[in-house]
Amino acid sequence: LDFLLSASQLSFLVVDDSSLLYVGPREAAGEALLLLARKNEGVGLEHAPQQMVARLFTTIDFQINQFTEPKEVFKSFALRARLKLSGFEKTPVDLYRSARFEKVYIGSVLTILGLGFNVDYRYDEATASFKPVSIDKDAEVSRYYSVDTVKKLKREDYPDCIFENQSFDGKKMIRVDGPFKTVAKIELLLSQDERLFSDISNNRPTPVGETSPQGTNHKQTRISGEIGNASLRNLFAYLQKNANVVCKLDAALEADGVTLESRVSCKFTNADINQIGSIVAKQINATPVIVGNVITFCPK
Repeated sequence: LDFLLSASQLSFLVVDDSSLLYVGPREAAGEALLLLARKNEGVGLEHAPQQMVARLFTTIDFQINQFTEPKEVFKSFALRARLKLSGFEKTPVDLYRSARFEKVYIGSVLTILGLGFNVDYRYDEATASFKPVSIDKDAEVSRYYSVDTVKKLKREDYPDCIFENQSFDGKKMIRVDGPFKTVAKIELLLSQDERLFSDISNNRPTPVGETSPQGTNHKQTRISGEIGNASLRNLFAYLQKNANVVCKLDAALEADGVTLESRVSCKFTNADINQIGSIVAKQINATPVIVGNVITFCPK
């Protein structure tokens, strides 16, 4: 797919563990990735009620029929996602003609839809709704990468970015500061190259729980560390980055007061995915359901 799309200067982006495949301009794929990362950090949602933020992290099945007008797309999506949207009926048609989303985060669908129509979205406190805003490609953003990862990059190709050595969580890291439009390209190349691009040797790491082409199981990543009084959102990001474990909350946990902003304290000692699930589940009084490298925490 990458080979075929490259001929047309297009790229593809896998979102939410193969639930969503974005196809479009290569640079836009990087922007989509960075937009999703910023949404997961709560950017643009600072004043949104916690119940609405939690709803954005529930999953949804959604389909766009070919030649559907943007206003009808967003009207249908708002109804399915139980969100209040305003202003999207005025967005121009760009990338989307038809699409199908299966078991994808509501927030991810909304972000990808916005990108497809050349807009991002923000929560408007005055109207209690999500409104489209133009994407500020010159906005300054920062991302962190491992030293070894940045070695793949030709820094001279990104003169508008600053690369600074820092320590993050006890590890040597490189912080990259620069405009959104440039950091998005770096994010695409460095963070997603294992999923987006096949290298010459075709020697790609296999995610936890999947099988390599030779039929051997890839060794699960173990993790040691301690997290104190952290939100589930930050804990999940930590586990995904350091243990290749993706964590999700069942929407039904909201009735028990468990959201991504709930605070937990966890200690991991050479823990595998099953132990990680048990440790976190105990903190929020939930049951871990593990499929591959994904843990979904459900009510008991």
